[in-house]
Amino acid sequence: MRFALTRRVTHIWKADAINGKAMGPGFFFATTPSALGSDASTKEKVGCWMYAAGSRAIIDERTDWTTIEVSVACETEHADDAEAVDGRWTGLIDSITSFSSLVFRYQLVTHHFTILFLGDCARLAMTDRAGIIYTSHINYKANPAKLGRVFWRLSRATPEARGHDPSAVRILRGSPEYDAMVTWKTKTLPAGDHARELFVDTLDEDYPWYRL
Repeated sequence: MRFALTRRVTHIWKADAINGKAMGPGFFFATTPSALGSDASTKEKVGCWMYAAGSRAIIDERTDWTTIEVSVACETEHADDAEAVDGRWTGLIDSITSFSSLVFRYQLVTHHFTILFLGDCARLAMTDRAGIIYTSHINYKANPAKLGRVFWRLSRATPEARGHDPSAVRILRGSPEYDAMVTWKTKTLPAGDHARELFVDTLDEDYPWYRL
């Protein structure tokens, strides 16, 4: 329990430090106060996320997989590739893969960025559907300006650079488009109309809908 508490406090400290230095203009780093997500089969361990300033997730203090822009993962002890055998680095990679899969499930994105804090060092990782790539270590205590530039550039990057599909437009609940799609769920379709049947099957209200 002491390790979990230490990691939780580390998430809060990182978020407060980033917000206090205004390293991500237009965005806010928030921690999640409770268990992440609703899927017990996943192994989400990270509790700090970058949201657009004013996001309801910040106000409600909850994880919103549909609006997360960047994730922050914290490990209190430094870990190297060579130390993967002791589970620290490997476990962190497993967690990143797990919660990135939730971002991919709820957003139409091509990739997702994570800032990894490993003791006194940090790395930038990019996850896509093929795997993970990450930078070499940045010692942010010895060179804090370099890490500051990472946050600054992520916040100033275009949505496309952060992985968003510019052809996808979110259909919000209660909009005319949303209501029109809901009506399809109650229609009686002609026998053998497989295309429309498949379309209706995609209308799962537990997930966001998009227009392409």
